Amino acid sequence: MAYLKNKLLEKQRKYLRRKQRVNTQVKGTNPEYRVIITRSLMHITADVVAADGKVVATCTDK
Repeated sequence: MAYLKNKLLEKQRKYLRRKQRVNTQVKGTNPEYRVIITRSLMHITADVVAADGKVVATCTDK
C-alpha cells in the first residue's frame, strides 16, 4: 500500500509542477489575446480570450 500511496503523491507533485510552469509562462508573457482549446472525445472547441479575460470569439466543430 505504501508503494501506491507514494506513486499517487509523486503523480500529484508532477502535476502541480507542470501547472505552475505553465501558469508562469502564461501570466508572465501577458499576451493581448490567448487561444484556449478544449478537447473531448467527441468535439473540439476553441476560444479566443482577451487580456482582460473576456471571450472574444468561440469556434466549435459541432
